[in-house]
Amino acid sequence: MADTSFWNEAITLGVAMLGAGLGIMNTWQALNANRVKLRVKPAFAIDIPHGQSMFSIAVVNLSNFPITVSEVGLTLDGNNIKRPRAAVVRPILIDGGAWPRRPESREAVSIYLEHLDLIRPGSKVGLAYARTACGEVRYGVSEALKQFRKMVA
Repeated sequence: MADTSFWNEAITLGVAMLGAGLGIMNTWQALNANRVKLRVKPAFAIDIPHGQSMFSIAVVNLSNFPITVSEVGLTLDGNNIKRPRAAVVRPILIDGGAWPRRPESREAVSIYLEHLDLIRPGSKVGLAYARTACGEVRYGVSEALKQFRKMVA
């Protein structure tokens, strides 16, 4: 009889721990689903009709909801937007759409710019960034950005 009681308590404890673990995972997933998630990817692009090399910044919306991307650019003399920055005021959009953009979940928007129009001489380029309409900022770096830094230095 005592042996049966032990197994009942052990199974009850195991099921209770499993339920607590699943509850924690569910809470974490719910909190994570409401976060702004963006991937910012600097790259070089070649304009096919003219053969001109341009710098681009792609912003991918990895969130579960649409996000309005209101500002894209490069940080200067530091690695955050509280320092001086070079925002792309009039980005070149290949599809001719309007700016700012509101990509849906898993959609991307790429803006193109001519690098010499954006950076003043002597500035130290930091990271590429994207800012949403609600003020969230995400940063990105790539090999193309490292090459871009050398070009404008």
